[in-house]
Amino acid sequence: MSALPWYKRDVDAWRGGTRSMSLELRGFYSELLDAMWDRQGPLPNDVEKLSMIVGCNPRTVRKLLPQLIAANKLLELPEGLMNRRMEKEIIANATKSIRAELEPNSKGIRAEFDAKIPKNLMFSTRALDLEEEEEKDFTSLSGRKGRSSSSVGSPTTNGVKCDRATFEQRAKSRGIQ
Repeated sequence: MSALPWYKRDVDAWRGGTRSMSLELRGFYSELLDAMWDRQGPLPNDVEKLSMIVGCNPRTVRKLLPQLIAANKLLELPEGLMNRRMEKEIIANATKSIRAELEPNSKGIRAEFDAKIPKNLMFSTRALDLEEEEEKDFTSLSGRKGRSSSSVGSPTTNGVKCDRATFEQRAKSRGIQ
């Protein structure tokens, strides 16, 4: 079944395109279009299956189907029977469905970007600011400028991350003030 329970039908185009058809043929054509919409694709080019889909006698399908094909209302494709305009509607519906599925996510991302408050602090510029402050604290404690091989990211001793108290204690024990 389709994502939308309805499709656009231009009444003027419908009446203009089906004016010369009998009421029976217009009803059959309308049922086929509805079935295409429900299936979101072509219908089988099989009289028995079509009669079950549309809910009519197979003799009626044998009588009316060639008339719709001759009037270029239906195309016989390798996949089955299809109407050009319905195919465009199905493609447009699929595009809308994809947009509707992605839109809430993109709105959330946009709001996050506009507010400049990332939800994931791993990618936050605030985390970089904190890292720079820790580096400044490290250089002031160690008396050295820049990063050493043992101070990547946050204060470390022997390449092992530690909290500030542990770092200061180890710095004092090494005689670094």
